[in-house]
Amino acid sequence: VANMTEEHTASSAKMTEEREATVSKMTEEHNVVMSKMTQNHESTIANLQKNLKAEIDANTALALEMKDLSKKLADEQSATTQIAGLHATLESNLEATQRSHKKEKAQLMEDLECTAKSTKMLDTKVMNLTKSLEEATASHKTEVEKNVALKKGMED
Repeated sequence: VANMTEEHTASSAKMTEEREATVSKMTEEHNVVMSKMTQNHESTIANLQKNLKAEIDANTALALEMKDLSKKLADEQSATTQIAGLHATLESNLEATQRSHKKEKAQLMEDLECTAKSTKMLDTKVMNLTKSLEEATASHKTEVEKNVALKKGMED
C-alpha cells in the first residue's frame, strides 16, 4: 500500500507538473495570440477610423458641393422665372404694338383713300379750271382780235 501510495503520489506530482507546464504553455500561447489579435484589432480600428474620416471628409465636401449646386439651381430657377416673366411682358407688348400698328395702318389706309379721292376731285377741278381758263383765254383772244380789227377799221 505504501508502495502504491508512493507511486500514486509520484504519478500525481508528475501529472500536476505536466498539467501546470501545459497550462503555462497554453497561457503563454494564448497571451501571444491575444497580443497579436489585439494588435490586429487596433490596426483594423485605426484603418477603419482613417477610412471613416476620409468618407466623412468626402461626404462633407459632397454636401458643400450639393449646397452650392442647390443655390445655383435656385438662382437659375429664379432667373428662369424672371426671364419667363420678361418674355411674357415682351409678348404682351408685341401683341399690343401689333394691334396698335394694325389700327394705325387701317387709319392710314383710310386717310390715303380720302386723300386719293380729294386729289381726284382737285385734279378734276384743276382740269375744269384749266379748260375754263383756256376757253376764257381763247374768247379773250377772239375779243382782242375783234377789237384790234375794229380799231384798225376805224382808223382806216
